[in-house]
Amino acid sequence: MLRILRAGTRKDVRPRDGAAAFLQCCREHSRCFLYPSQGGMVRLTHPARLLRSGCMAVALAAVLAACSTRPNLTRPEPEAPASWKAPSAELGRGKASWYGPGFHGKRTASGERFDMNALTAAHRTLAFGTRVLVRNVQNGREVVVRINDRGPHVRDRIIDLSKAAAAEIEMLQAGEAPVVLIEL
Repeated sequence: MLRILRAGTRKDVRPRDGAAAFLQCCREHSRCFLYPSQGGMVRLTHPARLLRSGCMAVALAAVLAACSTRPNLTRPEPEAPASWKAPSAELGRGKASWYGPGFHGKRTASGERFDMNALTAAHRTLAFGTRVLVRNVQNGREVVVRINDRGPHVRDRIIDLSKAAAAEIEMLQAGEAPVVLIEL
């Protein structure tokens, strides 16, 4: 026997009449679905019934999901401020020089005014705003400078420091010193 469900009504038919009953249901309701049922029976069902049963399944899944255990959420460790970061990569070794009095108040390559009393420097390729640790190899003194200009324009030097930065690593008298540049 076949069980046919049409818009809330059930009708049982013999197996040989199954195809004809299915076609009749489809003509009447424009859309019916054929499903295997228990005991080898076939169930014809209207889309409205499928929609209701689908909504019930979604609602049940939502209720079960709400009852599930919550995943273990831990807060990420806050990053240390930039001033606490350990130096990361050596950018180069070479001679450093300083500049100041003749350029004080003039525009740098970045567009800002040069201040010889600020901890700034000129480098050929590093991006403007990059902070660099400059270590004097002779005495071990260090200073953190911000790149705001292009230079040096002398072949054997790798960085030009402002007067204040040069004073920090004690190279004012000598005019130049061997240094190591470390990116922060």
